[in-house]
Amino acid sequence: MQKISCTLTPLVTGLALLAASHSGILLAADEARINQLEQQLSNVQQQLASPEAERLRFNGFFSTGYSRATNDAGYAGNTERSAVEENTLLGLQGRYNFSRDTSLTLQMVARGSDDWSTDMEWAYLSHQLAPSLQVRAGKLRLPLFMHSDSLEVGYAQTALRPNNEVYGGVPVSSYTGVDVNYNYFLPYGSTNVQAFTGHTEEGSFEFRNIFGGVASWTDYIWTLRVNAATAEVSVESLAASDRGNFFGVGLEYDDGLWQITSEITRIEVDSNMIADRDAAYLTIAHRLGSFTPYATAAWLETQDDSNRDETNNLLNIDRQSYSLGLRWDLLNSTSLTADWTYVDESSDQLGGVVSQFGTGSLAGSSSNIYSLRLDSVF
Repeated sequence: MQKISCTLTPLVTGLALLAASHSGILLAADEARINQLEQQLSNVQQQLASPEAERLRFNGFFSTGYSRATNDAGYAGNTERSAVEENTLLGLQGRYNFSRDTSLTLQMVARGSDDWSTDMEWAYLSHQLAPSLQVRAGKLRLPLFMHSDSLEVGYAQTALRPNNEVYGGVPVSSYTGVDVNYNYFLPYGSTNVQAFTGHTEEGSFEFRNIFGGVASWTDYIWTLRVNAATAEVSVESLAASDRGNFFGVGLEYDDGLWQITSEITRIEVDSNMIADRDAAYLTIAHRLGSFTPYATAAWLETQDDSNRDETNNLLNIDRQSYSLGLRWDLLNSTSLTADWTYVDESSDQLGGVVSQFGTGSLAGSSSNIYSLRLDSVF
């Protein structure tokens, strides 16, 4: 036995050395493979963190809801027929950065109210000429109101819908042209000056040779905005084109708890077939955690009624609306808003309701609109 044991000892020792050597080779191979994977992971992380990964960005917004009015006037597109599809839309926006200073922005919106046809709302190229100076060219949002850029992004609005008395006065929302923006930072805030020009056509309306400017100031609590624009306005049913002018003033206070917003606008058109009109609204909202109750009062009145005889007095308007609503922020990117709006034409005229969904008349009656809407951004 002792002899056999002595014979096996060198064999066992050799096998152990061979196993140890093979194990060392495997460990070395594994370590090399791990190092290779770590290097590949590091390269991927560097690529993700590099400016190349920031060249293309996508985001979007979605809204759906329910609304119903107590008559068929069609105020804000609402009638006695319950509407869900008409309150639903989907928007997608993409931005491609050619460089730090130059980018391309596209925004497409599909609306249930338009049989889900997709419209290109934004399609413009922007270039930063200097740190405070930017020029854009293409299809842009017409900057007539304080919330023009987020007009259809329901989540960005406190109220369920933009005020119809003010925002409903212009039948177009985008134009094709050029604008220039200049920002100047102050010790306690900043100012912005914007000049724009272009052309747009939507439905039976055409606006040619648009020229306008916007000036705004903010200290990030108070915001003041004034703007003016002019264009040659033509309507398909009218033979001639007329000069139209738009003037607006907006003021907003937002300290994180209270939000007070007001806009006043005036529209003047040379033709007696298009009424001159003044409009204004005031919205007061108060944030209570994830809930934000709000109230809005608005007014719209034509200013050239004496220029029209009885055959054209359907253009005369003296309308008021009042809204109460509650916004509930369900998530960081999703909100649910309930709204009740009461609208009345005090002069028994049609009330200036322009809608493809209803009769277009508030004469002799008021209207109540009940709405519930879910908004999300992603």
